[in-house]
Amino acid sequence: MESSLNNETNKSPSLETAITAVSNSDKSISLKLASTPESSHTVIEKVKLLQTIKFNIIEGKEDLAQVKLVLCNLTQTSLKFRLKSNQNDAVTCCPNSFGIIKAKDNTEILLSWYRNAQYNSWIDVPPLKMIIESCLNSKNPEEEEESRTAIRFLGAVSTADPCKSRNIPTEQLLLDSRVGNFSEKTKRKINQVGSESLSQKKLKEEKEELTNNLLYFLFFLFFLLFINYGFAKK
Repeated sequence: MESSLNNETNKSPSLETAITAVSNSDKSISLKLASTPESSHTVIEKVKLLQTIKFNIIEGKEDLAQVKLVLCNLTQTSLKFRLKSNQNDAVTCCPNSFGIIKAKDNTEILLSWYRNAQYNSWIDVPPLKMIIESCLNSKNPEEEEESRTAIRFLGAVSTADPCKSRNIPTEQLLLDSRVGNFSEKTKRKINQVGSESLSQKKLKEEKEELTNNLLYFLFFLFFLLFINYGFAKK
């Protein structure tokens, strides 16, 4: 599987939470969930918290709950995304848990949540925690880093009646990674450039004012000479 969207959490090993990237294969690769928004070590600064996404139990398969997740790219450029889960070997994703979405386009993925044999009912199953990371699909690493965002959401099984596999409910997530989620380093650069621009603008205005004053002085001097010349002729 491709490497994860670059930055992972800087938390200490004792606090790290092992998670599994959802995939369409039986074997999942253990990854680490990004640190929670409350943590001061969170690398991804722009984290959105969403409501719970409902999975519906599939008729005839009481140990399987599914939901169609539509990822919508709101930006003018393509986006990279990666979806993660905290439940090992319990969640799969079809066709894939990562990929690229074209500008102003969307992609649909099917999430399948399996109830492990150790649980007698869905009520006993722990809440499903998921996170989707996204960033601009750019050749510029700094631009990718500055546009990186994360959306966290919970998964829960709906209390509605089981649905047929052709009537799986759909949930929508809006991805809006933009260059604008600047790092502190970039913010300092922007402020520095802004200060330099203001200084240059002020210097230009001072030069223009000096030029205007000089022209006014020359005009006034010419006017005095003209008057003196008129008196001299008399």
